[in-house]
Amino acid sequence: MFNPKADELITGGVGGVKFWKYRVNPKSTNKILPMSNYELFLRADYPHMGGIWVKKVELDIGSQTVLCCSVQALFCYNTEGQLLVVIPHPHKSSLTACISSPHDESLLTASGDRDVNLWTRKGVFVHRFTGHTRAVTTLVLHPETSSIFISGSKDGTIRFWSLDTLTQLLSLPVLEEGVEWMGLTEGGLLYCCSGRHAHIYSLSYFTHFWSRLGSKVTHLDTASAHQKTTRLSVLLEEDSLHIMSPGRGLKLSQVLPLPTNTLSQYVYNRAKNLIFFLVGSAEIWIYSSKTNPACRVAVWNVLEILKTAQFLDVGGQLGRM
Repeated sequence: MFNPKADELITGGVGGVKFWKYRVNPKSTNKILPMSNYELFLRADYPHMGGIWVKKVELDIGSQTVLCCSVQALFCYNTEGQLLVVIPHPHKSSLTACISSPHDESLLTASGDRDVNLWTRKGVFVHRFTGHTRAVTTLVLHPETSSIFISGSKDGTIRFWSLDTLTQLLSLPVLEEGVEWMGLTEGGLLYCCSGRHAHIYSLSYFTHFWSRLGSKVTHLDTASAHQKTTRLSVLLEEDSLHIMSPGRGLKLSQVLPLPTNTLSQYVYNRAKNLIFFLVGSAEIWIYSSKTNPACRVAVWNVLEILKTAQFLDVGGQLGRM
């Protein structure tokens, strides 16, 4: 692997992990050809990194974390050789691929057992992605949408997975003989290779996940007010309501689930930051969205309001008479 931040090469093998620099050799006398006096120099040698045999090295450029796939474990180090975490036996068979996801600060591993496993940076198991019918050989992060990763397998397919919903998004058959390795070009194109063929695909557009709610959405609406930003109200199937920021997808306030099968309608007043729920046919529950979760501030009885309105209307007519 090449580390562009440190301008160095990282190699792994039976002798652990080594870091190499490319610079001028002052003792070289060969100056006939340009750059002929440049050589690779060993910056650091860590024979302990990755255990006995490092089968694959991956680098998280952002955090400068080195991932070492050994025969039976995943080792994570910083570029100075300090051990950060070890995940022993992450799969039923030996590891074939691993990547680090900046979307939720997680690790992804794959092996010949056909699964892709999701881990926290502390080595805690989170989720298992299943669907491939043969060994998973390679993993790649989507170049435009950080919450999506792509897996390639010997079953001949590449599959797109969501880290937001923890589900498969798309499966594409690409190479009958199986995908042996996969990567991205500088222009964001995806290349897939087998032992005989190479395919290149354009990933010009894919789904961007705005927010995860974890339940079926039954109603969406926007609310605006003078000199205030617009808010989005999202009603879920279990009758809970989220007030969200349309620009960033942040959950600003939540009304916890109301009594089942009693909610008829709701309206959000952005100017006063109040939410009105018609519960059944007899009550209106009022919540303030200035807190999270939202607080119920009042309950109105519809029948009493109608009686009061009728009384005031009759009183007004008598006054005019």
